[in-house]
Amino acid sequence: MEPHRDEGPETQPEEAFAALGDRTRIEIIRALAEDLTEAVPFSELQERVGVRDSGQFNYHLGKLLGRFVRKTDEGYTTTYAGGHLHGAILAGTYTESGGIEPIELDDTCPMCGAPVAVRYEDERVYISCTDCDEFRNEFSMPPGVVDGRDREALPETFDRWLRLNVERIVAGFCPACEGPTSPSFERIDGDIAAVYECERCGDHLQADPAGVVLSHPAVVSFYYDHGIDVRREPLWRLLGPNYAELKELTRVLEEDPFRLRITFERGGDRLDLVLDDDAEVIEVDRTPADA
Repeated sequence: MEPHRDEGPETQPEEAFAALGDRTRIEIIRALAEDLTEAVPFSELQERVGVRDSGQFNYHLGKLLGRFVRKTDEGYTTTYAGGHLHGAILAGTYTESGGIEPIELDDTCPMCGAPVAVRYEDERVYISCTDCDEFRNEFSMPPGVVDGRDREALPETFDRWLRLNVERIVAGFCPACEGPTSPSFERIDGDIAAVYECERCGDHLQADPAGVVLSHPAVVSFYYDHGIDVRREPLWRLLGPNYAELKELTRVLEEDPFRLRITFERGGDRLDLVLDDDAEVIEVDRTPADA
């Protein structure tokens, strides 16, 4: 059953983007975003934008009203769409490109022992071994994440950004279009992968099942008891040492529908999670080393 949503005036995508096809209108969005706590009166907004002709300014402002700008008794504010547009401008999503030279990490490849490096190129992050092609991870990321951050801090910044997006996707929100995501398990090249696909735009996340349950309270507690904060430990360091055995951490108990058991071990302690076909944890069993 489709959820109910009150119907309002709908703007076609081509009309919405056409409304932004003028520098003055973009400057209006920027000016309103300077302070989102208060509405801006017409005269003050005109002064901020720097357009002397009131008629011309009013014309451009009118093109934004309703979809990107809201008029109140006190003045003008951005709508959600207007604020989101300003955020996308700052993130460089539509305007920036470029990359960074590889940053070599202190960590080594669990497959061959060579150094692991991180690079950003063509709006994608690559975390991989500098020698072999066995250890690698890559994902898309907007250029704005790089701006204003020290080069040395970028690897962990990339990791935190990835984990936040994984948590959003697992929670059911597509980062591309905000549509609902649906989980499933698939066999890819013989191994089991967790796949979250957006029901609206088709964008998807493919990850190892062990990686998508790291934020589960039982896993967080298990690692914390062993002196590891999974919220701060980079994924390449947390799962990297077990990379060669990742497929051994996940065992298929049943197929059609899938039922998986994921096992974490530290210091002789063992944590078993059982996941159903919807990637929900349905059983938790922790076995201490002295049991």
